[in-house]
Amino acid sequence: MKKIIFRKFSFLILSFCVFLLFSCKGIEVTGTVYVSAPEFSREMSMMLIVEEKNKYEEMFGQDIWKIKSGKGDVFFKDYVVSNVKKFVEKLMALNLLASERGVYLSNKDKELVNEAANEYMNSLTNEDIEYIGCDIEDVVNMYSNYKIANTVIDDMTKNSNVELSISEAKVIKVNYMTLPTEEKAKEIRELLNVRGASFEYYANSYGEESGIDLIIKRGDNLSSIFPEVFYLATGQVSDVLYYQNKYYLFKCTSDYLEKETNDRKKEILVDLKNKEFDEQFDTFTEQHDVKSNATYWNEIDLSEGTNCKVRIFYTIYDKYFSE
Repeated sequence: MKKIIFRKFSFLILSFCVFLLFSCKGIEVTGTVYVSAPEFSREMSMMLIVEEKNKYEEMFGQDIWKIKSGKGDVFFKDYVVSNVKKFVEKLMALNLLASERGVYLSNKDKELVNEAANEYMNSLTNEDIEYIGCDIEDVVNMYSNYKIANTVIDDMTKNSNVELSISEAKVIKVNYMTLPTEEKAKEIRELLNVRGASFEYYANSYGEESGIDLIIKRGDNLSSIFPEVFYLATGQVSDVLYYQNKYYLFKCTSDYLEKETNDRKKEILVDLKNKEFDEQFDTFTEQHDVKSNATYWNEIDLSEGTNCKVRIFYTIYDKYFSE
């Protein structure tokens, strides 16, 4: 189940999760208040780290860890580990939030977690296990709390009454051309009013720029510049439109793309729910300054584990918890 909040969050880690661990050092909350809570073990954090490590190595090669980032004062490997640490601290906050809200796994979820954990563990090579250091118990705990985190997200947004009309999400398809003068644009528009006239022919013959079967969504740049285009019916040619010293003509080839419109509606609803969650979560984190006190972060070296290639945690999760 790809959740609405965290699947494409931050620094290339794709989703929020919360881990149940046994080495407890506690969480410092709101400066002076100290709350006893599970600390993340090195093995659990390593399961996240290898996802990032191998993603970067697939894109840039293993020499990426020799490069300095930003202003050239921090090695990229340290930058990635630092970002993972920040991410884990957010997961710890979600763990705390889940506990406060009484969020637990159902019996069915527990069964799926065990299946996912076994598949993950059975997919690891000896090199993967050596670098990560995890066992089946670690993996079960990780998937359990990953699911808990997503359940917290659902719990916080379950009462939202977001309604969205089709017109707000409508996606259309158009052809367009640009012309050098208003006079030429008006002339071509008159020619296009003749039955059977080919927009593509005139665009190729007279247009300075042209585009065929261009997909436009409400809210994108083109729809913001030319809102009139969304009122065209299929087959209708626009009036001459002007923008940045160019004259435009549009022809609507489809005034309603059903699949694309439905997909766009889902995207907008996700964004609205994300905003609602962010507001609630920001309020929580303002009152709960959650930090990791673990010492292992300084010991993690991404240039090691050259034979560890695993990148399956999120794929396996989606397999067992997809809608």
